[in-house]
Amino acid sequence: KLLGHLTGSDLTSFTLMLWCIWRRRNDKVWKESAPPPRTSIQLTEQHFHAWQSAQRNLTQNASPVVNHRWTKPPTNTFTCNVDAALFKDSSTFGFEAAAMLEALQYLIHSPYENVCVETDCKQVVDHLNNTHVLHSEYGIIINQCRSLLRSHQNLQVRFIRRQVNRVAHTLARVSRSSASHQSFDFIPPCIASLIINEMSEVHLLQKKKFTN
Repeated sequence: KLLGHLTGSDLTSFTLMLWCIWRRRNDKVWKESAPPPRTSIQLTEQHFHAWQSAQRNLTQNASPVVNHRWTKPPTNTFTCNVDAALFKDSSTFGFEAAAMLEALQYLIHSPYENVCVETDCKQVVDHLNNTHVLHSEYGIIINQCRSLLRSHQNLQVRFIRRQVNRVAHTLARVSRSSASHQSFDFIPPCIASLIINEMSEVHLLQKKKFTN
């Protein structure tokens, strides 16, 4: 009856919520896992946001050129890449917004200036760049991030593709094996090859531009 009365984005959001609840039920029955109820709500928001982005892209006459490679930041600028991991086989998961807040709190007490914080979670970036009030624990974290960004003009946040954020994504996945906070003074072996490959790609592109 409710589906028959809802229209537009409300209908889509409600349908996605039903699907997420059904998925959570299957995880409980078939995988014996019981993720907290808020997981279904967050998944609904993420899928709804992705659906809205897809609809906007369909209405555009021309698709923009998307960069799928990591690029060096401009001179006198630093880049901080942020990511979180979701492990489907357990109730352990990370939150992009919480990771963003921790990164910002670290940066405001660091000597780095003119830092661009990059993440492949478009939902977080969009929420940080608007003033919409979010009445949830997630919204509280977003508001804290907004406050830090307003008071520190040398920090900015931008969205990048998952392919560009491979190093941070790999570290987030490896974090499952760490029981506490980790800080590295060296390049961890799990991302060494990725960094070398990305640096090589940048070098080849620069060499090609110079040759042309």
